[in-house]
Amino acid sequence: MSYTLYWATSSGAFVVEAVLELAGVPFDKVLVDLDNDEHTKDEFKGINPMKQVPALKLPDGTIMTESAAICLYLAETHPESKLFPLSGVARAKATRVLFYLASNVYETILRLSYPGRYTASSDASDVKAVQTGAAARLVDLMSVTEGFVVGPYLLGKELSFLDIYLFMLLGWYPKPEETLAKFPKQKVLFETVGKIPLIVKLKETYKM
Repeated sequence: MSYTLYWATSSGAFVVEAVLELAGVPFDKVLVDLDNDEHTKDEFKGINPMKQVPALKLPDGTIMTESAAICLYLAETHPESKLFPLSGVARAKATRVLFYLASNVYETILRLSYPGRYTASSDASDVKAVQTGAAARLVDLMSVTEGFVVGPYLLGKELSFLDIYLFMLLGWYPKPEETLAKFPKQKVLFETVGKIPLIVKLKETYKM
């Protein structure tokens, strides 16, 4: 049996598919049409009650959600891919960066992109305030992220899935090239990862 990836364009499935490809494991894909609210239907809610993509069905039928957790699982179960340090201080440092990106940067981008989700008010000024606050916080977060980048990749000379994860997040920023001009190490990482043939292909697939 193979993995099954439930995906949608402009979603966190981008990094999961990249890891599946780089790990060289067979997988099938099921497109979840967000525009037609397929993620809210009972069939998909049975897969992920949070009504979010990505979701990954493992060969034994277990369902995993949360892109960071999925990528970590795949890296651990396919260590030959060398997409994440698996022991010692290197793993501790990489895990810190992963949790930071997932809990801070990803969440703040969601606030910037979907501010209405983060306020009970329907007043346009309140929604705008959420968005303005998120934009300011992103600048602070990018400054912190810049300090994590060893160069040219996050952990040094070798590509890890953290680099693809960060590439995805940076690609969701408004005007990423303009923003990255202030953060040279992230700019190099973004440009380097963006030239990888697999990433070029996935950018088109995911409409990034």
